[in-house]
Amino acid sequence: MKHEKIMLSSFLLLILVLGVSSIFNKSMTWDETCYVGAGKYLIKTGNFKFSAFAFHPPMTYYIGSIFLMPLKFDDSVYSTDFCYEFGEGMIYNSSYNPKTLLLLSRLPFVIMSMVLAFYVFRWSKEIYGQKSGYLALVLYTFSTAILSASNLVLTDFTVGFFMFLSLYYYWKFYIKNLRKHIYLASIFVGCALLSKLTGLIIIPILTILIIYESLRYGRNSRNLLIAAKNILVVVVIASLVLFAGFGFHIKPMKNSIPQHFVGRVYEELENSRINNNIKSALTFAFEKVPVPFPEYFFVFSSVSLHSVEGHGGFLNGQFYQKSPWYYPLHVFLYKTELAFIIIIALSIIFFKKTRAKNTFEEIIQILPIVFIFILFMSNNLTTAKHIVPAYPFLFLFCSRLGKIKLKSIKLLLWILIIYYVVSSAMAFPNYLAYFNEISGGPANGYKHLVGASIDLGQDLPGLQKYMQENVIHKINLSYFGTVDPKEYVDYDYMPSPYFQMWVPGFKRYEDLNPTKEDCHERKGWIAISVTNLQNVRMENKTCYNWLQKYQPVAKIGYSIFVYNLTNTH
Repeated sequence: MKHEKIMLSSFLLLILVLGVSSIFNKSMTWDETCYVGAGKYLIKTGNFKFSAFAFHPPMTYYIGSIFLMPLKFDDSVYSTDFCYEFGEGMIYNSSYNPKTLLLLSRLPFVIMSMVLAFYVFRWSKEIYGQKSGYLALVLYTFSTAILSASNLVLTDFTVGFFMFLSLYYYWKFYIKNLRKHIYLASIFVGCALLSKLTGLIIIPILTILIIYESLRYGRNSRNLLIAAKNILVVVVIASLVLFAGFGFHIKPMKNSIPQHFVGRVYEELENSRINNNIKSALTFAFEKVPVPFPEYFFVFSSVSLHSVEGHGGFLNGQFYQKSPWYYPLHVFLYKTELAFIIIIALSIIFFKKTRAKNTFEEIIQILPIVFIFILFMSNNLTTAKHIVPAYPFLFLFCSRLGKIKLKSIKLLLWILIIYYVVSSAMAFPNYLAYFNEISGGPANGYKHLVGASIDLGQDLPGLQKYMQENVIHKINLSYFGTVDPKEYVDYDYMPSPYFQMWVPGFKRYEDLNPTKEDCHERKGWIAISVTNLQNVRMENKTCYNWLQKYQPVAKIGYSIFVYNLTNTH
């Protein structure tokens, strides 16, 4: 027992060290600019018309603000409801050091990662034994997917955290039949729903599990009644958590969403082909009928519409307005350590030899993985971060190999673990830009995937350091990110996606008719984000084709390429 505590503590400390070390190497990313401090904003102002609700429910915002709550900011910071403006103002235009504020915003997620590592170890140990627990812990600790998501203020890690805990405690309820476990499971279900819309998949997963568990005693009305009662407990407690997270609001939808989106609702209703009577009824409901947590329904509507429309994607050199169904599979195959992919294959091959005690314990591991991948196969916004919630369940599933008896497989497993750890160590601190050998490694990742799978605008500190080391006073820059690059480097602007707040001529809400960029060739020192290099979010889809004939002299974090064209003709 003492040995186990030492081992577990050592791994948790390593997670903390790796997480905090990575924080200092990266600038505020695309999503973070909108999320950082948003929880403090909500608590301070009570204004739930904050534009961040166009993207997600508030749990991640609250968590990211835990260590910011004691700090005092000038009231002018809170004068906007535009989350990107607020986030950048809080970090870069306050009296506090931006690095300190980023650390305080990101640190809660590193701590959550330590907690999740503990639960991954514990659940694996309880199902398969101590060796399996250690295997799951190693897989978790060195996962580049987890390391890239757990040191940023991101919703995907948060929802994965609460989904895992909710299913763990429902499993405990299944094993011990103590009511406290289903109450805990229900609370964490509510937290998952409050984290991201992806959390909704926990409802059908738990429904299936509850019905399956109840029917093991026989298909009769009494057991069905027990199942219905347990489902009701989950729904009621989870709804109360959701209600609390949105400030116990009961309002009409019109009074609960940003004014810009009110106009959008009327526009959509006006342009719809539905019957005028139905249209009038919907308008009345929108304007007059109070509903609990109306902001959640707004998030659901906004994200669902965005998911259907998509915003353009990129895979293996091809542009997509709507991602093909196999997109998440490519993301997984490119972004997951090759050693872990082989470990998954071994876990499937030796499934029968390493099975858990009962079928329920297998189903509760596999269902979340299946649901997550099915969800994002039908989604037009899929990136690497979206499938992060599947990884803890995959670690649990693969930990069964700790039970294997065959010496040859044991030896192979040790080799794969060493390979896995080395791959992770070599990726430090560029976990977000990690690509495995199937894709040609991180240096070639941009040829297959861009955007949030490699480039969230995180490498401005690396560019700043490179310019200082090479005595580059000013650089031509095309940047994909929401932070104004002037916070880090002196630059001459090169065309960048029009919807970024720092771009000349930016409008607060997206211009529906943006003009194509003038992307004439430049000379001198040039830095460009790989998303822009591939023209993915540019209106001019051939914008930077001229630059692709040159070789970069540096790849900053693999997300910003630097070219020296001072002597080219």
